[in-house]
Amino acid sequence: RSDITLTGFAVNALGSGCTVFLLYVICNDKGISSSLASKVLPKVNLPLIQDIPFVGKVLSGHNIMTYVAFLLIIVIYWLVNKTPLGLRIRAVGENPHAAESVGIKVTRIQLIAMLISGVLAGMAGALYGLNFSTVAASKFKFDTSILVLVFVVLGGIGNIRGSIISATLLTILPELLRAFANYRMLIYAIVLILVMLATNNP
Repeated sequence: RSDITLTGFAVNALGSGCTVFLLYVICNDKGISSSLASKVLPKVNLPLIQDIPFVGKVLSGHNIMTYVAFLLIIVIYWLVNKTPLGLRIRAVGENPHAAESVGIKVTRIQLIAMLISGVLAGMAGALYGLNFSTVAASKFKFDTSILVLVFVVLGGIGNIRGSIISATLLTILPELLRAFANYRMLIYAIVLILVMLATNNP
């Protein structure tokens, strides 16, 4: 048995290596997928909503994967908070030794949680990749994973709503700070530190 945090980093490193390897196997290029013909997933226009000024542009006309992602938020929230499996996952996450003492198979639950997380991460990567005309390994760097971890920590570990709010604000904030040019990342870092102090989630 190994530390679950170290295992997570190892799987992340494995994923990064597999990205480069698969690009080379499929595209015969280690860095970019320009030689690969990309298929376009359909966009969904929501009836009635698409005709509402401003709101229609924000909520309608997105890739079908976007709506699947929103649906999965509800599904995962229900799974984690309303099912016996979700209770076991939360128990193992909080205190694996205590969970094991009441008969929960910790290793099995950890594997299930990692499998679910891997599927969701894969879907997120696919949706992220659709924003680019070509997919390059350099666009899926380790700091992208760290940024996602920051979203979760600042939002409150185990708090889905907090993570959504944190991800939304920390994605919009760098764009709002572009006018400050070289000072943008400094201000961004200061805001992160203040948020960590305010939420007591360092």
